[in-house]
Amino acid sequence: MEISDCTYVDKKGISASVMVFNHDVTATYTYEVAVKFTAPDGTPVATQTTSVPFIRPGRWSNLDIVAPYTPKAGASTNGVKCAVDKVERSAG
Repeated sequence: MEISDCTYVDKKGISASVMVFNHDVTATYTYEVAVKFTAPDGTPVATQTTSVPFIRPGRWSNLDIVAPYTPKAGASTNGVKCAVDKVERSAG
C-alpha cells in the first residue's frame, strides 16, 4: 500500500490518494486501511480508517481518504502530511 498524493482540498480537508495492491496470486482480499493526517504545523488532525473490499489477486485499487480540516485564518495549507498508520488484510 502506498500514498501517491497528500493535499489540502478547500472545503473538504486533507485528502490522501491511496493505492492498495493485492500481492497474492490466487486469493481475493479485503484491506482495512488507516491513514494518519497531520496539519502543516505538525498538529495531528485525525486518523481515518476505511475498508477496501474484494481486491482480486495481482490487482490494484485506488481510493481517496479525506480528513476534515479547516486551517486557521491566514495559515498555510502547504505541508500537510498523510501517513499509513495501519493495514489489515482479511479473506474475501
